[in-house]
Amino acid sequence: MIAGRGLLPLEAAKGMRMMGISPVILGLKEEADPALATALSEAGLPVTWESLGQLGAIRRFFQDRKVTKVVMAGSVGKKVVITGLEMDEDLKGVLAGLSAKHNEAILLALAEYFAKHGIEVEKQTVVLSHLLPGKGCLTGRAPTAREEADIRFGYRMAKEVAALNIGQSVVVKNGMVLAVEAMEGTDATIRRGGELAGGEAVVVKVANPRQDLRFDIPVIGPSTLAAVIESRATVLAFEAATTFLLEREATIARANRENLSLVAVEDDSLN
Repeated sequence: MIAGRGLLPLEAAKGMRMMGISPVILGLKEEADPALATALSEAGLPVTWESLGQLGAIRRFFQDRKVTKVVMAGSVGKKVVITGLEMDEDLKGVLAGLSAKHNEAILLALAEYFAKHGIEVEKQTVVLSHLLPGKGCLTGRAPTAREEADIRFGYRMAKEVAALNIGQSVVVKNGMVLAVEAMEGTDATIRRGGELAGGEAVVVKVANPRQDLRFDIPVIGPSTLAAVIESRATVLAFEAATTFLLEREATIARANRENLSLVAVEDDSLN
C-alpha cells in the first residue's frame, strides 16, 4: 500500500487484514499523518517513509519485497505535485510524457509506470468495499422537495465538472451553481459555496463518469460534514457505490444531531 493523507490508509489496512492479507506499507512523507505509523505499528504493521518525488525509490521498495500488487490509499494534495517537490529522474520522466497534468492523467501515468516494472495497481474498492454505502437517505431527515430538485440539478452539474477532470463537488441552491470544486478540495469548496448561499445550500459529490476504481474515488467523512455544518448547508448528497464514507456511524449520528440530510444517490434514484 502507498499511504497518503486521511483515514483511508487505516481503513485499507483493515480491509486487507479482513481478507487475510498482511500489507507492506509505504507512507508518503509529504502527506501521510505520522500518527498513521503509530496506529499501524500497534496493529503489527510497520510503515516505511519515502518522499512522493522519489518514484524510483518507491518502486524499488516494493520490488525488493517481491510485491506484485499495490493499492493507493489516501489523498495527495494537488499543490504538492506541481510545486515544491524534489523529483527524481523516474518521476520527471513520467511527468514529461504528459500533455495534460490533471489528476487522472498523472495517476494513469503512475499506474503504467508501476505496470512496466511488474507491479499492478489494484482497485481501491477491492480492499475498501466496507466503506461503500448503497443508495438511500442515511439520516432521519429526508430532503425537502426543493432540496431534492437541487440534488438532481447538482448531480448533473457535478457529473459534467467531473467529466472535465476539474473536481468532484458542487454547491447549489435554488437551481443555481454557487461553487465548483477545483484545486482547493471539497471542504474549501463547501465553505466558499456556503458563504455565497447564506445557508440552506445543497452539496453534491460524485465520481467521474469514467471513474478509474484504482484511485481518486470520492471520499466523505467527518471533515466533510464539519464543512457542511460550518457553511450552514442542509444536504450532503453523494454518489452511492462509488463514494467512500468514513466513520459511518459517527458521521450519520452527527448529521442527525444537526438535522442535516445525508443522501446516497444513483441515476435511477434521481427520477
